[in-house]
Amino acid sequence: MYCTGQGVEQDLAKGVTWYEAAARQGHRTAQYNLAVMLGRGQGRDADPAKAAEWFEAAAKQGMIEAQLAIGDALRAGNGVAQDRDQALYWYRQAAQQNNEGARRRLQAMGESVG
Repeated sequence: MYCTGQGVEQDLAKGVTWYEAAARQGHRTAQYNLAVMLGRGQGRDADPAKAAEWFEAAAKQGMIEAQLAIGDALRAGNGVAQDRDQALYWYRQAAQQNNEGARRRLQAMGESVG
């Protein structure tokens, strides 16, 4: 609500606080949304390392978007040490769930999609 301003006055800082509370309780969508906001510096200063941690937490729960995001972070070294093998791991996790974006990323890296 606070992030979109739907029904209340928009307040990104409050939105981040609520996402963080839910993320700490294991809510994967909140973990992902918090990571996006931290990565962009919305509601708080940008923190790519914290964003990567939350992307990975959601990815471990099977969230495809988070798997792609942590894969992208690992591939680029954004907030984490660059790690091609780990990026491939997360892309493969998403590809196993029939995600076309993951398949394209694997192909672009010269990997089989199989």
